[in-house]
Amino acid sequence: MKKSILFFTIWATALAGFKLNAQSYQGLTGNFAGVNSLLENPANAADSRYRFDFNFFSVNFLVGSNAYYLNKNKIFSSSGSGFQEGVDYTRNTSDENKNFWMNADILGPSFMMNLNKKSGFGITTRFRTLFNVDNLSNSSFKLIGEDSVGGAFNLAESNLKASFLSFADVGFTYGRVFVDDGRNLFKGGFTLKYYIGVSAGSLNVSNFNATYNSNNNMDSAYLQSSSNGSLNLNYASNIDNFKNGNPFSDMGNKAGKNGFGLDIGFVYERHPSGYYDKDDAITTKWLNSNEKIPYKYKVSVSVTDIGLSNMQFNNSTNAASYILPARKTYLSELNVQNSDPNSSLTMDQYVDSLQKKGILKKNTTSSTFSVALPTVVHVNFDWHAYGRIFINADALISTMGSMSSKPAVHYISTYTLAPRIEMKWLGLYFPFSYNVQKEFNSGFAFRFGPLYVGSGSIISNLVKSNVSNADFYLGLNLPIYRKNNVIESSPPAKP
Repeated sequence: MKKSILFFTIWATALAGFKLNAQSYQGLTGNFAGVNSLLENPANAADSRYRFDFNFFSVNFLVGSNAYYLNKNKIFSSSGSGFQEGVDYTRNTSDENKNFWMNADILGPSFMMNLNKKSGFGITTRFRTLFNVDNLSNSSFKLIGEDSVGGAFNLAESNLKASFLSFADVGFTYGRVFVDDGRNLFKGGFTLKYYIGVSAGSLNVSNFNATYNSNNNMDSAYLQSSSNGSLNLNYASNIDNFKNGNPFSDMGNKAGKNGFGLDIGFVYERHPSGYYDKDDAITTKWLNSNEKIPYKYKVSVSVTDIGLSNMQFNNSTNAASYILPARKTYLSELNVQNSDPNSSLTMDQYVDSLQKKGILKKNTTSSTFSVALPTVVHVNFDWHAYGRIFINADALISTMGSMSSKPAVHYISTYTLAPRIEMKWLGLYFPFSYNVQKEFNSGFAFRFGPLYVGSGSIISNLVKSNVSNADFYLGLNLPIYRKNNVIESSPPAKP
């Protein structure tokens, strides 16, 4: 397969080739989520079911696209052979814009603990990489990785975006109960985060219009652009040596500046009103255990990854705002390989070669650039249906979507309904989700003592013939539960 592809998608599609799979612990929620619950809402640090919870590690990966469909059998195949179009995967041939998304999340050593009856505290360590390609036109998608695309058609890119961000953070969480009258409990919390930027990049193409022509010979295929377009390309200096499909060849040298951010959240719980014994004392035991009487329902709202300062990076020498001149450009001019087929250009060398050919014309440069954090609004409703059965409804709403005006990575907005069976040492979770890419997924997760494993898409992917997204998570923690989880406030007045 030839390496000639559109010059403004070479960088994005190379990144899309990472063999990473993975989103955000779909379905793993409830009263025994431990440290993981702080990632969604810092108010969960207060009045938790734990005296102390220590997370050794957890990993969470998600990848998805509306451009390709992978044959399910290839996932479980032991063959080391490559992927063949039409056999191992197929393309989405619809006219809709194509999108890619990936996020990898590692929660390192972290803990949470109750300080007293009203407050709790936690420290988290975390490393994340997020990658997005948004609004790639179907016409451009046709030309990616194809040996032969015949005919003539128009090609237009009005807001093609590609962004990736790798960063770590250390979070300091405090949560406190403000109201607890036995019936109503209201608490809030915040996490102050210290961000460490590792690497980043962003690309935006706008106002690019061209006609593609070919007679099935890709060496003679060309793009005829009718007017100047614009390309903004920023990438951290530590990926100048991008080559051989390895964007992390120089990632040991951190290119980002550190900054601060914030999570903030609130939780309201409504407790049942009829839990009295014959002596009119409030019942303290739930289902003959020493666990606190659960709420009838709980409502949580939070905003995470609010940037208090920009995530700033040192720019590569070739990162700049470029003009895409109106010209006739042969696709062979965009070849990634140089004259030696066994070697390849670095990212820096490749961009420089496009300038020498006149395909790119440098306009303005900047020594630094900023990438916005993946800010998310979480809205969660948890209903105690019966006994050990709970039903959770969750909305993860990204504020940095595909139409954002600034370079930004983002999570995929997702709506999840997750029934669960919950006990102290065992939890079974059954998430059903729908995201903004119009994908429906169903999964399964379990928590057994200190171990939790799950996927928000494993069941639906086992049923489907072709897979467009997948995720997986697992973790290990050390939970030390409160010995006597009873309601400690005075009982409410009898109804």
